[in-house]
Amino acid sequence: MKQTVMLSVRGRQAYQDQELISLISDAGYDIVPLDLSKDEIPEDCDMLVTFDPKKDMAVRDETSEIDEIKRLEEYVSRGGKYMVFLSADTFASGGFENLEGFLATMGVKYMHEKQKDGVEGCYLIRDTANSLTVDGYTVLSENAKNGKGAKALGEISTPNAFGNSTAIGIADGFAKDGNGNAVSEDGKTTVSPVLLSHTSAIAWANGRAVARAIDEPFMLMTLSEREGESGEKGYLLACASVEFAQEGAMQSSVLGNSRTLTQMIRYMGKENAPAS
Repeated sequence: MKQTVMLSVRGRQAYQDQELISLISDAGYDIVPLDLSKDEIPEDCDMLVTFDPKKDMAVRDETSEIDEIKRLEEYVSRGGKYMVFLSADTFASGGFENLEGFLATMGVKYMHEKQKDGVEGCYLIRDTANSLTVDGYTVLSENAKNGKGAKALGEISTPNAFGNSTAIGIADGFAKDGNGNAVSEDGKTTVSPVLLSHTSAIAWANGRAVARAIDEPFMLMTLSEREGESGEKGYLLACASVEFAQEGAMQSSVLGNSRTLTQMIRYMGKENAPAS
């Protein structure tokens, strides 16, 4: 019997990206659209995916009775699995304060650089020494060596490609445990890298270099794990590149993008799934 994946309608591009659709289907899931602004997340939703959203999620306030973030929080707390694909271009379409607020509770912070005038620019990662393109903006990754993310990835060692990638940092309130993870103050949520940049990578924002991986590699994919009220574990897989799951990278015979995503779906779902 197939499991169910809900695709957030805020990531409409996912419906045009048949590579991601095919991979999820091959892993044993039925794919169903979901509009969090109208519908609760069903009990039989085994995984939720947001791909390249163009609009922030709503929260209850003076002007809105809708609270998409609350629905998302409740879903993960009862053992839900959530994948989110954002990139440097995602944030150019507007603010994502509510979605980023939820991601922060899972230990994830997409990196921004604020200028003196208050304008924020998202990190854009460039690595001319380890790239598939001359301009250096389709960077190759390395596997994390420690932590739960490294364990989840298993024996996959083929390089992965991140086009137009931003970077992921550790959110406030999380402290490194010395074993490759960062842990929340209450000890119930951990976040750890799955894939990292090479140390030759540089982060650009607002037309200037703002950080260098020689100090610490940029996190390009992370895995968060939360202990739910019922004892079930909820997961968040955060990816710093929309192009990671698009046709060019997923169909490549020399890149590990397809195998990596299948492996992470398998790990979060704890189900047997094809490895390639």
